[in-house]
Formats: sequence, structure tokens, C-alpha cells
Amino acid sequence: MISYFRGPGGFGRRAAAEFVPFWASVMVGLTAIAFVPPVVLVVVWLATWFAASALLRWVRTKDRLRRIYRIALGLHIAFWSLLGILHSYPQEPGALGTPTVHDWGRATTVRIGAASATFQLPERATLAGWGQAPRRIRIPPWGGFGVIGRLGLDYMGGLDADGAPRLPVFRRADNVATHDVGARAMVILPEELEEAAPVAFLSLDLVTVEGALTTAIVERLAPLGFRPETVTVSATHTHSGPGGTSRQPLSEIVGTDHFDPEVFEAVVSAAVDSVKAAVDGSIEGRIWYGVGRDRDPETGAPRIARNRRKADTDDIDDRIHVLRLATRMWHIRGPERDVGAGGLLLNYAVHPILNRRRSTSFSKDLAGDIEVAFAMPHDPWEVLFVNGAAADVSPRHATGNGEGRGPALAKALRASVMGKWDSQWPPLVRVRAARVTRDFGTPYAVWGVGDRPALTQAAKDGLFSGGVGGVVADALLLPVNALLWSSGVTEARLAVRFSGAAGVIANLELAVTENEHAFGAIVLELGKRGEERSTEVPILWAPAEATQALGKHWRRTIADGFFFGYTNGVMAYVTTDAEYDVESYESRTTLYGRRTGTMVGEALKAAYDAALSSGADR
Repeated sequence: MISYFRGPGGFGRRAAAEFVPFWASVMVGLTAIAFVPPVVLVVVWLATWFAASALLRWVRTKDRLRRIYRIALGLHIAFWSLLGILHSYPQEPGALGTPTVHDWGRATTVRIGAASATFQLPERATLAGWGQAPRRIRIPPWGGFGVIGRLGLDYMGGLDADGAPRLPVFRRADNVATHDVGARAMVILPEELEEAAPVAFLSLDLVTVEGALTTAIVERLAPLGFRPETVTVSATHTHSGPGGTSRQPLSEIVGTDHFDPEVFEAVVSAAVDSVKAAVDGSIEGRIWYGVGRDRDPETGAPRIARNRRKADTDDIDDRIHVLRLATRMWHIRGPERDVGAGGLLLNYAVHPILNRRRSTSFSKDLAGDIEVAFAMPHDPWEVLFVNGAAADVSPRHATGNGEGRGPALAKALRASVMGKWDSQWPPLVRVRAARVTRDFGTPYAVWGVGDRPALTQAAKDGLFSGGVGGVVADALLLPVNALLWSSGVTEARLAVRFSGAAGVIANLELAVTENEHAFGAIVLELGKRGEERSTEVPILWAPAEATQALGKHWRRTIADGFFFGYTNGVMAYVTTDAEYDVESYESRTTLYGRRTGTMVGEALKAAYDAALSSGADR
């Protein structure tokens, strides 16, 4: 090899001639990365380079073969570059769909019930949430992107003879046999209205809830009268729950592992079983709604949550919204007196990440600590924690392993909420609910430095846009992008703008296959017989991991009540327009462009307005 570089033409020409063999060896190495140990990977890389180099030197000694090689190489580059150029133009978002609405029509007495069920997971179940070592045990070929990456991911996720994915991306949990992660359900059933659909709130110990998972659960609950408008399936967003429930390639790569039919079925079954048990055990009850605050009475600072983007401030929505369902209402004199069986639904925005990636056991994490702290000591209460706009909110003191912090934080939060109970428990309930869908177009991600708005505009408009400067910049980068595209990675390209921006734009339409998302509103009207006025309890839900700024904005402009995030689907992070313009983790993982938060807000408002204006089923 050394003598080769000293041959005719000099070092520069010989080095250029080695580029194709070198790049071929890189492609082989990135393909083999998931299948062989690091030492073997280096050997494979070098062996491929030397073999390709020797073969190409021989081809160049044959005039006909040399011409065929050059033509084939040119056609290869042209074909993949064309696909790369076509991939550079994202599809625009669609209009809002027509809301579907369900209205009980009038207030009625209700039966309430709450129950839980543990996920019956196979021994192979892996941990979801953290994408780094020691949780991650292998990287898919090409990181799962490009043609080779997709084929490699499909092979790794294919099922073996035992029905398990061939090559898991993440490690198994240490406590599969003794874990307590599962599903909690709370139901509200109308007593006097035969055509009225019951309401179910579900909380699952998962990092995300895919739309397909929600659909499977709602379909199995349909014989009991439940409808898509009246069911919420929410992930607590614990980063120590089971993986295997998502079919989205991006989710599989980043944090949920390959889709596992047995794990999926275990989660769906537990969710359905908890709802059925809640229905079977339901008895006449009433509903109370209140709001507590996450504030230390002495210091005035939040005790459980902090804004990780604004660590020097207390910029969080510190309110914890509470829905309490109970029976035997005649002896309510205090928070722990004879109030009978029931359920407690808590809605607050905080990442349950006290357990870090070094933890290798299934855990409900902070969400579970909160549920345990709020459980009534002498009655069979079920407590459901539903996360809110928690995209940029972490628990305080989340460093280290977090042991002991969760219970202490949860008890402090409980103290601020339990004193809010009141004896006015309206016996009548009316439910209005609506659901609306929207196609958000092509998902894409932008990573870069400098003028982020210019870079995101380049992603939105596609290649050769943005005036003369944009056209010139894209033309200059075309050879570099052609190399990337020729490797089969047609969904990515480099971009620069002379305003001072440079980065990578990734079209994710092949990695995110669910781009139509559902949003909804459930309005509970709580009142008494003979009274015209009632207490309105709005519940907005979205599949979004929204920032605190968005959560506050929606509560201020749409409805000031519950906001369920991570619900009935997954669409990654969602920021405000202004937040999207600032380079950050949240903006980089907002996948539908600058106006994503605005579009989600429009969908939530449409659902809420439709629920309020309903008079009967539409």
C-alpha cells in the first residue's frame, strides 16, 4: 500500500483514487456496527478498504472495465442524488379535520370506579426512555437511517422462533419478574342515560403512548360503550418503563426499542383489564375538583419541579389539578375520614426522571412516588398521575440516583393539596367531549449553528430556495450532499446560509409514519339538582410533549383546567414559535416546524369549542 502511494501520479492523485475504496469500507463498517464487537469491526473496516482498493486498481488496468465502472459510478450518484433532491421538499400540513362530538345531553347521577392492573411482561422485556449506555447495548446500522439503516433495523426487529426481536437495542430490565409498572383506570358511568358513553381516564407506566396503542385499547373497550372522544390513554412519561410498544422507527431507535407484539399485548390487556375492573366495581358516587400548588409555604419556591431551560427562575405552572371521585359521601369531615372507595386523578407537569439511565430496573419513578403519597391509608383508593406540559420541566434534585427524593417530594406536594378538600360535592354530572385530527405534514429535524430561523426556513422551503444566496449556497454544497445521498441516506442534507447559518436538515417521513394526530377536550359539568349554574371542569388532551410556555398559553387562551400531555399518541416535543427559533434540545426535537405549537393550539381550541357547542351526537 505504501509503495502504491509512491507510484506514478504522486500522493495526491493516489489518495484521491483511494476515496471510493475508503468510503466503501466506511459504509461496510457502519453496516456491521450492530452485529460485531468493536475489535472485529475495525478488522472488517480495514479488510474491506484493502480489498476494495486492490479490486479497483485491477479494474483500472482494464480499459473496458474502467469505462463500465465510471459509467456505473456516475449513474449510481445521479440516481441517489435525484432521490435526495426529491426528499428535500417536505409536504405541507393539512387543514383541521371535522370534530367528532359526544354529549350526554343533560346532567345525571353517576357511578364511579377505579382499578389497576400490572403489565404481564415477558422476561425479555427491555427498558425504554434513556437512549444512552448502559441502557443502550447496540446501535442499528447507520443509526437506523438511510436505506441500509432501515433494512438493518427491520432485520434486527424481525422476530425469531420464540417471537422475540432478533437483536434488541436496549438492555433487559433486572426486575421483570417483580416489577410493579402497569395501568391505572378511572371511569365515570352515567346512571340514567342509556345512550351516553362512559368516560375512562387511563394512566400507563410508559415513556410514550403511540396512536396505534390507543386505537387497540379503545377498540376493545367499544363493547362497553366507550368512544374515542371519551377515553384518554396517557403515558406517565417514566423513563424506566417497558419498551416494545411503538412501531415508529424513530422511537425504536431513540428510546423504545423494537416493536414486540407480546409486550404490546401485555400493555393493551392491562389497560383494558383495569377499565373493566373499574366498571365492574363502580358504585354511585360524586366528583370533586380542586387545585393545589407546588410551593413551599416558608420559602415560596416550588418543591418538586423546576424549569430546566430557566434554572435561575421559578418559571413553571405550579398548579396541580385534582379530580377526586368518591362514594359514601355523607361523612366528609376531613381528608382522611370515612369517604369510601374511589379514585384520585392528579395532573401536574414534571418529568419522572429521578431514576437515571444507570438504573436498570422497571420503575414508576417520581410519578409512582406521587401516587403512593396520595393514596388513602385506610380505603382502596386508586391514584392516577397524568403528566402535563412537561417538556422543559424536571424534578428538583434530579442528580445522582434519586433514591429517597421521590417520596419526600411527593409528600411535600400532598401536604399542599390535601387541605383543599371541601364538602361541596355536586351529585350531578354532564359530559361534553370532542375529538379532532390534523395531518401535520412531513416531519423534519434541524440541527445547526448560527441563524436558526434561516436554517429552518431552508428546511421548510426545500433545496434551491431562499433567493439568490440560498440557490448559490445549495449549489456549492451539492457535491457534498451527493456523496451523502449516494450512501443511501437520501433523507438528510447539509445546508448553509450566508446570513450565518450551517447545519443538517433531516426529512423524517420514513422514520415517523404517524403524522396525523388527534386532539381532544372533555368538559365535566358538575352541579346540583334545581341549580342552573354548574362548575365546569375542562380537560384538554394532546399527544404532545409541550413546553411550559405553551401549557400556560393554552390555559390562558383556551381553557384553564387540566392539560393531559403524552396522551392518545406521540408527536415528540412541541414549542412556541419563539422557542423554536432558539437552538435547544426542545426546538431540535419539535418535528413539524416553527408553527407546530400554534397548529396544536388550533386543534385544541377547535375540540374545546366543539365540545361546548354540542347539543347532541353529530
